[in-house]
This record gives sequence, structure tokens and C-alpha cells, in this order.
Amino acid sequence: MKNLNPVVCTLTSAQLARRGARWTDALRRLAVRTDPLADGVSITIKGGLPLEELRRLVQFEAECCKWMNLDLREGPAFSTLTITADTAEGVDVIMRMVGV
Repeated sequence: MKNLNPVVCTLTSAQLARRGARWTDALRRLAVRTDPLADGVSITIKGGLPLEELRRLVQFEAECCKWMNLDLREGPAFSTLTITADTAEGVDVIMRMVGV
């Protein structure tokens, strides 16, 4: 079933800036590769690194941004975070969020 929740943000500007900085820092430390998808991105994460912060961010976004689909699959060598949306507007926001 399509997730057609509207693309909205309930964070204040300051909260959004802090959350964005946390995403930027986590992805800079953990990401090996970011691959664009038709409906979002797939991010390959280095294996063997602590993923607590990334798990928290995924949980925050899942609670806050109902329009976004997040799937973190952890593995021993690599983990994969897939972030998708069902609308073009959502995909654009995701691409800006991860710097693609």
C-alpha cells in the first residue's frame, strides 16, 4: 500500500537544523556509498561500527515523518539503510537530506 501522507515537518527551524546535523555527521562517519533509487536512496553502511545513533535517527524520522519509509537492515560486513517516499516531493526531500 502506498504511503501518501503529506510531506510536512513539525520541527522548529532550530530542531530541524540539529536533526540535519546529526544525519550529516552519522552518514559521514558510517556511509560507504549512497545509491539513488527511483523512489529514494539506498545507503551502504560500514560493518562493525556502532549504529546506535543511526538507529535513533531512523526511529525519530519514522515517528516524525510518516511520509518517509525507512528500512535499516544490519549485517556483519555491511548494513543498508533504504529511505524511500511515494511522492516526487518526498523523494526530493530525501535526496536533499542525504546530499544526493
